[in-house]
Amino acid sequence: MSHSESLVPSMNSDLSPQNIAAVLTGPYKHPYTLEERPIPALKLGEALIRIDYTGICHGDVYSRDGGGPAPVTPNRPLVGGHEGIGEIINLGGQAGSSGFSIGDTVGVPWRTQVCKTCNACSENAENRCRNQIVTGLHKDGTFQRFLAFPVDQLIRIPQDVDKAAACPILCAGVTSYTALSQMSPVKGKWCAIVGAAGGLGHLAIQYAKNCFELKVIAVDGCDPKKKDFCKAMGSDEYVDFIATGDRLPEFVREKTGGGPDYVLILSPHQSAYDAAGQYARFRSQIMAVGIGSCSPILQKDLSIRASETGTKEDIAKALDFLREGKVSPRIELVKFNEINEAMDRLKDDGIHEHRALVTLGSFILVSFLYIVCRHAWSPLRKIPGPPLAILSSWPLIYHSWKGNRVFWIMKQHDRYGPVIRISPTKVCVQSQDGIKQIYSNKSAKSHAYDTFRYEDVKMCIGLLDVKSAHQRRKGLLPAFSRQNLVEMEPIIRAHLNRFLEWLEEFDRRNEPIDAFKWYRYLTFDVVSEIAFGQKIGMLDGTDSHFIQQVEYRNKRNSLNGPFPFILPFLRLIRSETAKHWMQADEEIAKYAIRARDGWSKTAAQDRPRVDILARLEEAKKINPQDALTDKEVIAEMMEILNAGSDTTANTAMFTCYELATRPDVQEKLHQELLEAFPDPNEPIELEKLENLPYLNGVCREGLRIHAPIPSYLERVAPAGGLDICGYKIAAGTIIGMQSYTNHRNPDVYPDPEQFVPERWFNPTPEMKLNFLPFSTGARACIGLKGQIWVLLSNWLVISLLSSHTHTDGPEDVVFTGAVPTHWAMMYVDGTGNVREMSNVATPLFDSRTRDAFAFAKGLLPNWQNSLSSPHTAYRLGHRRHPSRTGRSKRRRTGFREKPLNVEVFEAFEDPEDQVLLEIGDTKNATAFYTMAFKRLQQINCRLLAKNMIKIIEPRKQVRHPYIGGRRPGGAPGEKGDPEDTKSDWWPRDVMHKEPDHIKKECEQELRIFNNGGDNSSPEQGPYNDVSCLLAFRGWNNTIDWFTETYEREYWSRC
Repeated sequence: MSHSESLVPSMNSDLSPQNIAAVLTGPYKHPYTLEERPIPALKLGEALIRIDYTGICHGDVYSRDGGGPAPVTPNRPLVGGHEGIGEIINLGGQAGSSGFSIGDTVGVPWRTQVCKTCNACSENAENRCRNQIVTGLHKDGTFQRFLAFPVDQLIRIPQDVDKAAACPILCAGVTSYTALSQMSPVKGKWCAIVGAAGGLGHLAIQYAKNCFELKVIAVDGCDPKKKDFCKAMGSDEYVDFIATGDRLPEFVREKTGGGPDYVLILSPHQSAYDAAGQYARFRSQIMAVGIGSCSPILQKDLSIRASETGTKEDIAKALDFLREGKVSPRIELVKFNEINEAMDRLKDDGIHEHRALVTLGSFILVSFLYIVCRHAWSPLRKIPGPPLAILSSWPLIYHSWKGNRVFWIMKQHDRYGPVIRISPTKVCVQSQDGIKQIYSNKSAKSHAYDTFRYEDVKMCIGLLDVKSAHQRRKGLLPAFSRQNLVEMEPIIRAHLNRFLEWLEEFDRRNEPIDAFKWYRYLTFDVVSEIAFGQKIGMLDGTDSHFIQQVEYRNKRNSLNGPFPFILPFLRLIRSETAKHWMQADEEIAKYAIRARDGWSKTAAQDRPRVDILARLEEAKKINPQDALTDKEVIAEMMEILNAGSDTTANTAMFTCYELATRPDVQEKLHQELLEAFPDPNEPIELEKLENLPYLNGVCREGLRIHAPIPSYLERVAPAGGLDICGYKIAAGTIIGMQSYTNHRNPDVYPDPEQFVPERWFNPTPEMKLNFLPFSTGARACIGLKGQIWVLLSNWLVISLLSSHTHTDGPEDVVFTGAVPTHWAMMYVDGTGNVREMSNVATPLFDSRTRDAFAFAKGLLPNWQNSLSSPHTAYRLGHRRHPSRTGRSKRRRTGFREKPLNVEVFEAFEDPEDQVLLEIGDTKNATAFYTMAFKRLQQINCRLLAKNMIKIIEPRKQVRHPYIGGRRPGGAPGEKGDPEDTKSDWWPRDVMHKEPDHIKKECEQELRIFNNGGDNSSPEQGPYNDVSCLLAFRGWNNTIDWFTETYEREYWSRC
């Protein structure tokens, strides 16, 4: 714990539902003891609050050890604490008129009661009431699970504020804010903050800088960490009062141009006031929070005031700045049963920091020995895998964060075999022998699924043991019966028709459509209506932030589940990511609760309903013992909205994309549907759809290549362990498979990367066993299979029987939007090295292209930022990879670092023309990237020329005039001028040479959006290549992509 952090014990993870309290029973300096107390009875005007977090500050130390504001005789027994955040769970008599309701989030402040009769109270200065009762000092405070507290002193906490971060605002935060506001500071003037690196000080810096827009000079001790910390909090200058000694006033006056206009003294030492009297500007203001002697200050006619905490209105304003992100307290979460140790560290944090530094070397040595010994004695030591992953979990964490974990795991299988270690304790299997063993009824889920919960209730997917999951599934099964799916078809079809109307509208406007976004709109509307009977309305133009919350939740679950330390770490460093992750569940839960409440109001209308909630209510009446509680219903609705929407959108979109690029497959499916439904007004029955072989083949092939759940699904090896492919897997080992790898096994699915619906006409037993789009076994997805199949099959029928979606060939297909077929990027990182990142199987950029990007010797903006979202990277890389044979010989993806080449391309032949790109240098950066792309354009033209020549003159390419050879009918030996012999369509001022001189790796440089033509026929291959180059408009898409990325680029980060 640093000197400036506020300790916040969490009441959520380590307390039972009883009222456990930390109680002082002995004399001063005796520690707190934990004991169980009865839940307090409510009096008039009181609310019962369930405390979730409570802060610890020096006031609490005084309550335990005496001194400061503590009375001479200790008040015992006493429950300490005065910075509590919790939820109202009951209201006493007359408390309902206060404006608070059950379920409100509230804060418990410093004061329990004021007299309301003294001069201070009559002046609305309750913080100065001399008769006030202090929470945790005179009366029981917040170090307990349940607290009865007067509603007239409660503070309403905004819903979008982090509860833990709000705790110190109730005391230290409002004290700093009130002290500054009482000086009525003028924007742009200097404010000195004495004691700036402390709990009060670091908040005072932020309020002064971000809220009052003052220039801040921080005054504190000689520890270099304090200076760095104050700078990080926003101070403009820092002065070490120990190093400067008697010259402190001189240094402060020099840095502030004559002295500060405002001085906030947070230290009780007399020397702070003596120095302030010397360096303060004439007639400036001094606000005293720590009190000393005032005699030296009288010399300059200075105004001096004192401040104590703040009023309820001050607290509300201080919280508003927290909500706006202008203030961010440094906090450390501690367990409730460690409250005494936390207070000791608060009293003596300097010694604690020193010990940490002394033992750092020992910690590193012990960690190294632990890693080595863990591997040497591990029961998994004989299982192969990447050396670094065998020793550490960081490779798995890295690839999970980057969003390419499925590709990385598949690459390791190619290298090490069917059974591999992907971390010191995790094993991944690619073998059909392991499918039934791993996902049997004996295997429980790992703790990675603990993150799937709503408050204290786990979702069905998050229940670890098979027995409890089976009981929950019994309550859910009625909602996902076949009959219910049949009754849902009209609802699904209505949304599909609405979606088709949008496609027609975009077609009329001749505008591209962001397929990924609109397919998600479709599925969110479908899933919300079949879940609650009411749609979100995204297809009607309501572009809700709900999708963003789902993104945050998916990211958190994928990372914080397997690696539970990530979220606490991000919160420790005050990452905005952690804030979004924490709020995502709350936002999704709010929607689920509103939808459930809305459903309850309309349920009394006695109209037939087919939504999931209706089926669950019916099941509750029939089998009350299996019925879900209200919280369990909310939890399951949250997961249905989240998982049911995103996964369905992915598979539906990519399957339709496969059809859009394969007109032959589309035509076959079209003919089958015309024969099955000759009358367009004929009702589409589910039973009939299930018996259409080609439709089933298309759906299954889409689910195989683009599985909704492609990733590694963890289980725990049961007692007795497992024996898979000759390897002994010890009991308790985390083991799993990923369908992405199984679905691309060439021994099971020949040509696995090809979209071949016919392979499902007569599937082999191995194909059926390895087909795992929804997982398998007793814990397979309960509703996703039916939902995706019904949505996808209906969509294909409706779209292909219409006149708007059939294409005559790949030249009509332009798949723009959020999910390009392939992606690639080259950039110069902060160290000056050229880096490449792509999901294309072969190297994309040769040395000439690297030189074009490497001419700048300074720091270039890192384009990786725009591609670093794991969710986005997964979508971008989900399209295609080469066959298993080719993949084992070639590098498929990732970074390939090259040394910086200082030579530049033609535009900068003279070294004096080289330009150093700097942050914010928009003009030069634009010119650089423009010239780099012009060079790529020339390579693109040459590649196009090569393919055109193959079509016109397959055997003797060199004789065609497009490449600058002799003109038709010219004399032997005649040399043609390229500008005279080129065709009219050739780009102006673009030079071209013999296409066969292009290196083979260069042929891939501009095929960023290439679908890949069928080159099995020498005569047909060139036509396919040209149609890919033209139809997918690779250059135009590249320019669009570059423009969008450039506009979004963060020039402040390198």
